[in-house]
Amino acid sequence: MIRVRRSSIRRFPAPEESALICFLSLTLGEGGSVRGCAVIRPPEAAPEFAQAAEQAARLATEVRAGSVFSFWLQMRAALDSWQKTNGKSMAAAAFGLALLERALMDAFCRAKTKPFAACLHDNDFKIELGKLCRPLKDRQPGKLLEGPLQGGMRVQLAVAPAAPMTELESAIAAGYRQFNLGLSGQATADLARLIDIAARLDQIEGRYAVSLEGNASFATPKELRELWEGMKAVPELKKLMRSVAYIEQPFPVDDSLTNAALALFAEWPERPPIIVDESDDSFGACARALEWGYAGTVFRAARGIIPGVVDASLLGARRDREPIGKWTIAGGPLSVGLPLAQLAELSANAAFGLGSCTITPGMLAAPTTDDPWRETLVAAHPETFDAQGALRVNGGAIALDEVVRAGFGCLPEIDATELLHA
Repeated sequence: MIRVRRSSIRRFPAPEESALICFLSLTLGEGGSVRGCAVIRPPEAAPEFAQAAEQAARLATEVRAGSVFSFWLQMRAALDSWQKTNGKSMAAAAFGLALLERALMDAFCRAKTKPFAACLHDNDFKIELGKLCRPLKDRQPGKLLEGPLQGGMRVQLAVAPAAPMTELESAIAAGYRQFNLGLSGQATADLARLIDIAARLDQIEGRYAVSLEGNASFATPKELRELWEGMKAVPELKKLMRSVAYIEQPFPVDDSLTNAALALFAEWPERPPIIVDESDDSFGACARALEWGYAGTVFRAARGIIPGVVDASLLGARRDREPIGKWTIAGGPLSVGLPLAQLAELSANAAFGLGSCTITPGMLAAPTTDDPWRETLVAAHPETFDAQGALRVNGGAIALDEVVRAGFGCLPEIDATELLHA
Protein backbone atom coordinates (compact mmCIF):
# COMPACT_ATOMS: atom_id res chain seq x y z
CA MET A 1 0.00 0.00 0.00
CA ILE A 2 1.33 3.43 -0.99
CA ARG A 3 0.72 6.29 1.43
CA VAL A 4 2.02 9.84 1.35
CA ARG A 5 2.55 10.81 4.98
CA ARG A 6 3.54 14.42 4.38
CA SER A 7 3.77 16.67 1.35
CA SER A 8 4.42 20.35 0.80
CA ILE A 9 4.95 22.91 -1.96
CA ARG A 10 7.51 25.69 -1.89
CA ARG A 11 8.87 28.25 -4.30
CA PHE A 12 12.20 27.12 -5.72
CA PRO A 13 14.85 29.76 -5.04
CA ALA A 14 17.11 29.57 -8.10
CA PRO A 15 17.60 31.10 -10.57
CA GLU A 16 14.36 32.90 -9.78
CA GLU A 17 11.21 31.92 -7.92
CA SER A 18 9.10 30.96 -10.91
CA ALA A 19 9.46 27.20 -10.32
CA LEU A 20 7.77 25.13 -7.62
CA ILE A 21 9.21 22.23 -5.67
CA CYS A 22 7.16 19.41 -4.18
CA PHE A 23 8.47 17.48 -1.18
CA LEU A 24 6.77 14.34 0.05
CA SER A 25 7.37 11.46 2.41
CA LEU A 26 6.10 8.08 1.21
CA THR A 27 5.71 4.62 2.72
CA LEU A 28 5.34 1.32 0.87
CA GLY A 29 3.56 -1.26 2.96
CA GLU A 30 5.19 -1.67 6.35
CA GLY A 31 8.50 -0.18 5.27
CA GLY A 32 9.94 3.06 6.55
CA SER A 33 9.30 6.42 5.00
CA VAL A 34 11.26 7.61 1.96
CA ARG A 35 11.47 11.19 0.76
CA GLY A 36 11.00 12.36 -2.79
CA CYS A 37 11.09 15.74 -4.47
CA ALA A 38 10.37 17.29 -7.86
CA VAL A 39 10.93 20.70 -9.42
CA ILE A 40 8.81 21.97 -12.31
CA ARG A 41 8.25 25.48 -13.64
CA PRO A 42 4.59 26.26 -14.38
CA PRO A 43 3.84 27.14 -18.02
CA GLU A 44 2.45 30.49 -16.85
CA ALA A 45 2.85 32.78 -13.86
CA ALA A 46 -0.89 32.72 -13.08
CA PRO A 47 -1.64 32.04 -9.37
CA GLU A 48 -3.87 29.08 -10.22
CA PHE A 49 -0.84 26.91 -11.03
CA ALA A 50 0.55 27.33 -7.51
CA GLN A 51 -2.96 26.77 -6.15
CA ALA A 52 -3.23 23.51 -8.11
CA ALA A 53 0.12 22.37 -6.75
CA GLU A 54 -0.95 23.14 -3.18
CA GLN A 55 -4.20 21.28 -3.74
CA ALA A 56 -2.32 18.26 -5.11
CA ALA A 57 -0.08 18.22 -2.03
CA ARG A 58 -3.10 18.29 0.30
CA LEU A 59 -4.98 15.61 -1.63
CA ALA A 60 -1.95 13.30 -1.74
CA THR A 61 -2.07 12.69 2.02
CA GLU A 62 -5.67 11.46 1.71
CA VAL A 63 -5.01 8.84 -0.98
CA ARG A 64 -4.39 5.14 -0.34
CA ALA A 65 -3.43 3.04 -3.34
CA GLY A 66 -1.93 -0.30 -4.24
CA SER A 67 0.19 1.12 -7.09
CA VAL A 68 1.63 4.35 -8.43
CA PHE A 69 -0.83 4.22 -11.30
CA SER A 70 -3.83 3.78 -9.00
CA PHE A 71 -2.55 6.65 -6.85
CA TRP A 72 -2.18 8.80 -9.96
CA LEU A 73 -5.71 7.97 -11.18
CA GLN A 74 -7.21 8.99 -7.85
CA MET A 75 -5.19 12.20 -7.87
CA ARG A 76 -6.28 13.01 -11.39
CA ALA A 77 -9.96 12.51 -10.54
CA ALA A 78 -9.66 14.65 -7.40
CA LEU A 79 -7.86 17.47 -9.23
CA ASP A 80 -10.39 17.34 -12.08
CA SER A 81 -13.15 17.78 -9.52
CA TRP A 82 -11.28 20.67 -7.89
CA GLN A 83 -10.71 22.31 -11.26
CA LYS A 84 -14.36 22.15 -12.30
CA THR A 85 -15.74 23.17 -8.91
CA ASN A 86 -13.46 26.20 -8.62
CA GLY A 87 -13.42 27.29 -12.25
CA LYS A 88 -9.70 26.68 -12.72
CA SER A 89 -8.07 25.74 -16.02
CA MET A 90 -7.32 22.20 -17.13
CA ALA A 91 -3.70 23.27 -17.61
CA ALA A 92 -3.43 24.22 -13.93
CA ALA A 93 -4.87 20.88 -12.76
CA ALA A 94 -2.53 19.02 -15.14
CA PHE A 95 0.45 20.93 -13.74
CA GLY A 96 -0.44 20.08 -10.14
CA LEU A 97 -0.80 16.43 -11.10
CA ALA A 98 2.52 16.38 -13.01
CA LEU A 99 4.43 17.92 -10.09
CA LEU A 100 3.00 15.48 -7.56
CA GLU A 101 3.45 12.54 -9.95
CA ARG A 102 7.15 13.21 -10.42
CA ALA A 103 7.80 13.53 -6.67
CA LEU A 104 5.81 10.33 -6.10
CA MET A 105 7.84 8.42 -8.69
CA ASP A 106 11.07 9.82 -7.28
CA ALA A 107 10.22 8.49 -3.81
CA PHE A 108 8.91 5.19 -5.21
CA CYS A 109 12.16 4.51 -7.10
CA ARG A 110 14.16 5.31 -3.97
CA ALA A 111 11.98 2.97 -1.90
CA LYS A 112 12.42 0.18 -4.47
CA THR A 113 16.16 1.03 -4.81
CA LYS A 114 15.61 0.58 -8.53
CA PRO A 115 16.32 2.92 -11.47
CA PHE A 116 13.39 4.74 -13.03
CA ALA A 117 14.01 3.16 -16.43
CA ALA A 118 13.88 -0.35 -14.91
CA CYS A 119 10.71 0.48 -12.96
CA LEU A 120 9.11 1.80 -16.14
CA HIS A 121 10.03 -1.10 -18.43
CA ASP A 122 9.19 -3.70 -15.76
CA ASN A 123 5.94 -1.77 -15.16
CA ASP A 124 6.50 -1.56 -11.42
CA PHE A 125 4.25 1.49 -11.58
CA LYS A 126 1.39 -0.85 -12.74
CA ILE A 127 0.36 1.49 -15.57
CA GLU A 128 -2.76 0.15 -17.32
CA LEU A 129 -2.55 1.72 -20.76
CA GLY A 130 -6.04 0.58 -21.79
CA LYS A 131 -7.64 2.69 -19.06
CA LEU A 132 -6.23 5.82 -20.68
CA CYS A 133 -6.22 4.86 -24.37
CA ARG A 134 -8.54 2.17 -25.74
CA PRO A 135 -6.29 1.11 -28.66
CA LEU A 136 -3.65 0.12 -26.08
CA LYS A 137 -5.86 -2.26 -24.11
CA ASP A 138 -3.90 -5.25 -22.77
CA ARG A 139 -0.59 -3.81 -23.99
CA GLN A 140 2.41 -3.28 -21.69
CA PRO A 141 4.70 -0.21 -21.79
CA GLY A 142 7.82 -2.37 -21.72
CA LYS A 143 6.75 -4.10 -24.93
CA LEU A 144 6.06 -0.86 -26.79
CA LEU A 145 8.71 1.59 -25.61
CA GLU A 146 12.15 1.78 -27.11
CA GLY A 147 14.87 0.29 -24.90
CA PRO A 148 16.50 2.69 -22.41
CA LEU A 149 19.12 4.89 -24.01
CA GLN A 150 22.64 4.19 -22.78
CA GLY A 151 25.88 6.13 -22.94
CA GLY A 152 24.87 9.57 -24.15
CA MET A 153 22.08 11.72 -25.52
CA ARG A 154 22.48 14.00 -28.50
CA VAL A 155 21.59 17.64 -28.01
CA GLN A 156 19.38 19.51 -30.45
CA LEU A 157 20.08 23.22 -30.14
CA ALA A 158 17.06 25.50 -30.53
CA VAL A 159 17.66 28.42 -32.89
CA ALA A 160 14.91 31.02 -32.47
CA PRO A 161 13.48 32.78 -35.55
CA ALA A 162 15.15 36.05 -34.56
CA ALA A 163 18.39 34.62 -33.11
CA PRO A 164 21.59 36.23 -34.44
CA MET A 165 23.65 34.17 -36.86
CA THR A 166 26.64 34.47 -34.54
CA GLU A 167 24.77 32.18 -32.14
CA LEU A 168 24.49 29.49 -34.79
CA GLU A 169 28.10 29.96 -35.86
CA SER A 170 29.34 29.57 -32.28
CA ALA A 171 27.32 26.35 -31.90
CA ILE A 172 28.76 24.91 -35.10
CA ALA A 173 32.29 25.76 -33.95
CA ALA A 174 31.55 24.06 -30.62
CA GLY A 175 30.64 20.80 -32.38
CA TYR A 176 26.84 20.90 -32.52
CA ARG A 177 25.36 18.93 -35.39
CA GLN A 178 21.62 18.89 -34.57
CA PHE A 179 19.49 22.02 -34.74
CA ASN A 180 15.86 22.94 -34.13
CA LEU A 181 15.26 25.88 -36.49
CA GLY A 182 12.45 28.20 -35.52
CA LEU A 183 9.99 29.44 -38.14
CA SER A 184 7.93 32.62 -38.03
CA GLY A 185 5.09 31.52 -40.31
CA GLN A 186 5.98 34.28 -42.79
CA ALA A 187 7.05 32.40 -45.91
CA THR A 188 9.24 35.09 -47.46
CA ALA A 189 11.13 35.84 -44.24
CA ASP A 190 11.46 32.15 -43.33
CA LEU A 191 12.79 31.25 -46.77
CA ALA A 192 15.43 33.98 -46.69
CA ARG A 193 16.52 33.02 -43.18
CA LEU A 194 16.77 29.30 -44.06
CA ILE A 195 18.99 30.12 -47.03
CA ASP A 196 21.22 32.12 -44.69
CA ILE A 197 21.31 29.24 -42.18
CA ALA A 198 21.99 26.62 -44.87
CA ALA A 199 25.02 28.57 -46.05
CA ARG A 200 26.54 28.04 -42.62
CA LEU A 201 25.36 24.47 -41.99
CA ASP A 202 26.61 23.28 -45.38
CA GLN A 203 30.16 24.16 -44.33
CA ILE A 204 30.01 21.36 -41.74
CA GLU A 205 32.04 18.33 -42.76
CA GLY A 206 29.80 15.32 -42.91
CA ARG A 207 26.15 15.20 -41.99
CA TYR A 208 23.98 17.40 -39.83
CA ALA A 209 20.33 17.09 -38.79
CA VAL A 210 17.63 19.69 -38.42
CA SER A 211 14.03 19.90 -37.37
CA LEU A 212 11.78 22.85 -38.14
CA GLU A 213 9.95 24.38 -35.17
CA GLY A 214 6.68 25.76 -36.49
CA ASN A 215 5.89 27.68 -33.29
CA ALA A 216 2.17 27.26 -34.13
CA SER A 217 2.70 30.24 -36.42
CA PHE A 218 1.16 29.10 -39.71
CA ALA A 219 -2.31 30.56 -40.00
CA THR A 220 -3.43 27.94 -42.52
CA PRO A 221 -2.10 24.52 -43.57
CA LYS A 222 -1.83 25.86 -47.11
CA GLU A 223 0.85 28.34 -46.02
CA LEU A 224 3.04 25.53 -44.68
CA ARG A 225 2.90 23.68 -47.98
CA GLU A 226 3.74 26.88 -49.85
CA LEU A 227 6.86 27.33 -47.72
CA TRP A 228 7.98 23.74 -48.28
CA GLU A 229 7.41 23.94 -52.03
CA GLY A 230 9.30 27.23 -52.06
CA MET A 231 12.22 25.56 -50.29
CA LYS A 232 12.30 22.77 -52.88
CA ALA A 233 12.77 25.35 -55.62
CA VAL A 234 15.92 26.83 -54.04
CA PRO A 235 19.15 24.96 -54.94
CA GLU A 236 20.94 26.37 -51.85
CA LEU A 237 18.52 24.45 -49.61
CA LYS A 238 19.01 21.03 -51.20
CA LYS A 239 21.23 19.59 -48.44
CA LEU A 240 19.26 21.21 -45.64
CA MET A 241 15.99 19.73 -46.93
CA ARG A 242 17.53 16.25 -47.03
CA SER A 243 18.48 16.77 -43.38
CA VAL A 244 15.00 17.73 -42.10
CA ALA A 245 13.78 15.05 -39.69
CA TYR A 246 10.35 16.58 -39.04
CA ILE A 247 8.33 19.79 -38.75
CA GLU A 248 7.04 20.41 -35.24
CA GLN A 249 3.65 22.01 -34.42
CA PRO A 250 3.25 24.28 -37.45
CA PHE A 251 -0.40 25.10 -36.73
CA PRO A 252 -2.05 26.58 -33.63
CA VAL A 253 -3.09 23.83 -31.22
CA ASP A 254 -6.80 24.46 -31.78
CA ASP A 255 -6.27 24.18 -35.55
CA SER A 256 -4.15 21.03 -35.54
CA LEU A 257 -7.10 18.65 -35.92
CA THR A 258 -9.36 20.47 -38.36
CA ASN A 259 -10.80 19.66 -41.76
CA ALA A 260 -8.25 22.02 -43.32
CA ALA A 261 -5.35 20.02 -41.86
CA LEU A 262 -6.96 16.72 -42.90
CA ALA A 263 -7.47 18.02 -46.43
CA LEU A 264 -3.84 19.13 -46.63
CA PHE A 265 -2.58 15.70 -45.64
CA ALA A 266 -4.88 14.00 -48.14
CA GLU A 267 -3.64 16.24 -50.96
CA TRP A 268 0.03 16.12 -49.94
CA PRO A 269 1.18 12.50 -49.61
CA GLU A 270 4.85 13.45 -50.19
CA ARG A 271 4.88 15.89 -47.25
CA PRO A 272 7.70 15.76 -44.69
CA PRO A 273 6.91 14.18 -41.29
CA ILE A 274 4.84 16.63 -39.23
CA ILE A 275 4.45 16.15 -35.48
CA VAL A 276 2.22 17.77 -32.87
CA ASP A 277 3.20 19.28 -29.56
CA GLU A 278 -0.13 19.23 -27.73
CA SER A 279 -0.46 21.58 -24.78
CA ASP A 280 -3.43 19.96 -23.05
CA ASP A 281 -3.78 16.77 -21.03
CA SER A 282 -6.35 14.91 -23.15
CA PHE A 283 -5.08 11.41 -23.80
CA GLY A 284 -6.89 11.08 -27.10
CA ALA A 285 -4.98 13.95 -28.71
CA CYS A 286 -1.98 11.92 -29.87
CA ALA A 287 -4.10 8.98 -31.04
CA ARG A 288 -6.30 11.30 -33.10
CA ALA A 289 -3.26 13.06 -34.52
CA LEU A 290 -1.75 9.78 -35.73
CA GLU A 291 -5.01 8.74 -37.36
CA TRP A 292 -5.27 12.11 -39.10
CA GLY A 293 -1.83 11.83 -40.66
CA TYR A 294 0.67 13.29 -38.21
CA ALA A 295 3.91 11.38 -37.73
CA GLY A 296 4.32 11.75 -33.98
CA THR A 297 4.43 14.02 -30.98
CA VAL A 298 6.74 15.72 -28.48
CA PHE A 299 7.48 14.38 -25.02
CA ARG A 300 7.74 17.10 -22.38
CA ALA A 301 8.42 15.65 -18.96
CA ALA A 302 6.99 18.78 -17.32
CA ARG A 303 3.54 17.76 -18.58
CA GLY A 304 3.64 14.45 -16.80
CA ILE A 305 5.36 11.08 -17.13
CA ILE A 306 2.29 8.87 -17.45
CA PRO A 307 0.77 10.96 -20.28
CA GLY A 308 4.14 10.68 -22.01
CA VAL A 309 4.14 6.90 -21.54
CA VAL A 310 0.76 6.72 -23.27
CA ASP A 311 1.94 8.76 -26.26
CA ALA A 312 5.23 6.85 -26.54
CA SER A 313 3.36 3.55 -26.36
CA LEU A 314 1.01 4.69 -29.13
CA LEU A 315 4.02 5.44 -31.31
CA GLY A 316 5.49 2.05 -30.42
CA ALA A 317 2.27 0.30 -31.41
CA ARG A 318 2.22 2.24 -34.67
CA ARG A 319 5.83 1.22 -35.42
CA ASP A 320 4.90 -2.42 -34.78
CA ARG A 321 2.00 -2.14 -37.24
CA GLU A 322 3.68 0.03 -39.87
CA PRO A 323 7.46 -0.27 -39.45
CA ILE A 324 8.29 1.70 -42.60
CA GLY A 325 6.70 4.94 -41.38
CA LYS A 326 8.71 7.85 -39.98
CA TRP A 327 7.06 7.65 -36.57
CA THR A 328 8.65 10.10 -34.15
CA ILE A 329 8.48 11.02 -30.50
CA ALA A 330 10.79 13.96 -30.04
CA GLY A 331 12.47 15.01 -26.83
CA GLY A 332 11.13 18.42 -25.89
CA PRO A 333 13.13 21.28 -24.40
CA LEU A 334 14.67 20.84 -20.97
CA SER A 335 13.78 23.25 -18.17
CA VAL A 336 15.86 26.42 -18.36
CA GLY A 337 18.02 27.22 -15.34
CA LEU A 338 16.83 24.27 -13.24
CA PRO A 339 19.53 21.56 -13.14
CA LEU A 340 17.58 19.57 -10.54
CA ALA A 341 14.61 19.43 -12.94
CA GLN A 342 16.86 18.72 -15.91
CA LEU A 343 18.21 15.61 -14.20
CA ALA A 344 14.74 14.07 -13.89
CA GLU A 345 13.83 15.12 -17.43
CA LEU A 346 16.98 13.56 -18.88
CA SER A 347 16.27 10.40 -16.90
CA ALA A 348 12.75 10.20 -18.36
CA ASN A 349 13.95 10.93 -21.91
CA ALA A 350 16.58 8.21 -21.62
CA ALA A 351 14.07 5.72 -20.20
CA PHE A 352 11.82 6.37 -23.20
CA GLY A 353 14.77 5.63 -25.49
CA LEU A 354 14.79 9.12 -27.02
CA GLY A 355 17.99 9.83 -28.88
CA SER A 356 18.05 13.57 -28.34
CA CYS A 357 16.64 16.44 -26.33
CA THR A 358 16.33 20.15 -27.04
CA ILE A 359 18.20 22.89 -25.23
CA THR A 360 18.49 26.64 -25.69
CA PRO A 361 21.81 28.52 -25.84
CA GLY A 362 21.07 30.11 -22.46
CA MET A 363 21.15 26.68 -20.80
CA LEU A 364 24.90 26.50 -21.32
CA ALA A 365 25.57 29.58 -19.19
CA ALA A 366 26.96 29.10 -15.68
CA PRO A 367 24.39 29.61 -12.89
CA THR A 368 24.55 32.91 -11.03
CA THR A 369 23.79 31.49 -7.60
CA ASP A 370 25.77 29.24 -5.29
CA ASP A 371 23.18 26.99 -3.70
CA PRO A 372 24.26 24.27 -1.24
CA TRP A 373 22.48 21.55 -3.20
CA ARG A 374 24.56 22.24 -6.31
CA GLU A 375 27.63 20.69 -4.68
CA THR A 376 25.68 17.48 -4.11
CA LEU A 377 24.37 17.57 -7.66
CA VAL A 378 27.80 18.08 -9.22
CA ALA A 379 29.45 15.47 -7.02
CA ALA A 380 26.78 12.88 -7.87
CA HIS A 381 26.68 13.61 -11.61
CA PRO A 382 29.87 15.20 -12.95
CA GLU A 383 29.12 13.59 -16.30
CA THR A 384 26.00 15.74 -16.62
CA PHE A 385 26.84 19.01 -14.83
CA ASP A 386 29.98 21.11 -14.67
CA ALA A 387 31.57 22.52 -11.52
CA GLN A 388 29.06 25.37 -11.42
CA GLY A 389 26.05 23.10 -11.90
CA ALA A 390 25.44 24.07 -15.55
CA LEU A 391 24.48 21.41 -18.07
CA ARG A 392 27.61 19.82 -19.53
CA VAL A 393 27.49 19.36 -23.30
CA ASN A 394 30.53 17.87 -25.02
CA GLY A 395 30.50 17.83 -28.80
CA GLY A 396 26.74 18.13 -28.89
CA ALA A 397 26.00 15.29 -26.44
CA ILE A 398 25.24 14.77 -22.75
CA ALA A 399 26.71 11.74 -20.98
CA LEU A 400 23.92 9.75 -19.32
CA ASP A 401 25.49 6.63 -17.81
CA GLU A 402 24.87 7.56 -14.18
CA VAL A 403 21.51 9.18 -14.89
CA VAL A 404 20.19 6.05 -16.59
CA ARG A 405 21.55 3.81 -13.86
CA ALA A 406 20.13 5.87 -11.00
CA GLY A 407 16.91 7.18 -12.50
CA PHE A 408 14.74 9.64 -10.62
CA GLY A 409 16.21 8.75 -7.23
CA CYS A 410 19.57 9.92 -8.51
CA LEU A 411 20.61 12.08 -5.56
CA PRO A 412 21.10 11.42 -1.88
CA GLU A 413 17.98 12.43 0.01
CA ILE A 414 18.32 16.19 0.13
CA ASP A 415 16.90 17.87 3.21
CA ALA A 416 14.35 20.54 2.43
CA THR A 417 16.05 22.91 4.84
CA GLU A 418 19.29 22.62 2.86
CA LEU A 419 17.55 23.11 -0.44
CA LEU A 420 15.56 26.14 0.63
CA HIS A 421 18.02 27.82 3.01
CA ALA A 422 15.48 27.50 5.79
